[in-house]
Amino acid sequence: MARRHHYLTLDALRGVAAFAVMIYHQQHAKFVGHGYLAVDFFFVLSGFVIARAYESKLQSTMHFSDFALVRIARLYPLLIAATLLSTAYMVMSSLGRGQDLRWLVVLPAALLAVPDPSGTLPPDPFPLLPVVWSLFFELFANLIYAACTEWLSTRRLAALVAGNGLLLAFALAQHGNGELGNTYATLWAGVPRVLFSFFAGVLCFRVHSKGGLLSPAISPVVLAATLFVTLAVPRHISWLFDASCIFALFPLILVASMNNEPTARWKWVAQFSANLSYPLYLFHLPLMLWLGYGMTHFAIRPPAQHLLELVAVPALAYSAYVFLDRPLQSKLKTWLAKASQGAVPVPDARAL
Repeated sequence: MARRHHYLTLDALRGVAAFAVMIYHQQHAKFVGHGYLAVDFFFVLSGFVIARAYESKLQSTMHFSDFALVRIARLYPLLIAATLLSTAYMVMSSLGRGQDLRWLVVLPAALLAVPDPSGTLPPDPFPLLPVVWSLFFELFANLIYAACTEWLSTRRLAALVAGNGLLLAFALAQHGNGELGNTYATLWAGVPRVLFSFFAGVLCFRVHSKGGLLSPAISPVVLAATLFVTLAVPRHISWLFDASCIFALFPLILVASMNNEPTARWKWVAQFSANLSYPLYLFHLPLMLWLGYGMTHFAIRPPAQHLLELVAVPALAYSAYVFLDRPLQSKLKTWLAKASQGAVPVPDARAL
């Protein structure tokens, strides 16, 4: 089939998922009780997007090192900025309480986006910016894919998806829900969690590129509402709900999304959501900490504080996109294109 130039609905749904994660953390899972499952949607979407942007290149002219540089350039600048913003708040908080700063030993690992080997602040292996656990696994899956692309036939890909699906089902049943990979105790389960969804997305790309996985016309607004309502389901229900989302619903939303684009009047909303998604995901925790500190100083208490955060956090995160991420990514893409002599593609749809 003819290759689509852009998948705006996929990009836009990343923003919906990131907003759900923000509410999940703000309300401590009281609302959007399954917000943690947004990460599984990120992973399956990422597999499709990465395969679409890079598979043909990786099978021909693009080297593994070029791919790794592109992904690091995409993920790390905002990650480092958000980590430093979170660290600054924690330093201020520690000094205000008269505590020492020995915990700063975790900063090098945090800036590299790898689990803290010291275990200084358990149970979180990414204590300065907890959401980074998913980016660690995202990059892990990306690099495995790039290293194995030529070997990874569709049959082997299907076997990889099935094998990791079985491991993930075991982890879900053992743990009782899908919130896996974000603590030392469940770090191992992050491997099948990311590999199942990421390579399921790659498999969807391969089948779709051959003319398969078509879906009826469904409004992107309906898809966005379906995703958000799913993530808003109360937390304390059977792990089978998590499994049904990961193994069935999210791949189905992916298939529907890649076959249905927003109408003209919704395109600006979809583009805004797409641009907001990554900075909102990274910055929402440190921004809520700083805003909470400021509003408490001015005697602004919940629920007014929470309502103001729902507006201020996305606005500030979008500012990070406009004034930091967009100009920096433009310069990095130019530099990478020159360094690789044009071997590095610039995808329109983006993973995390």
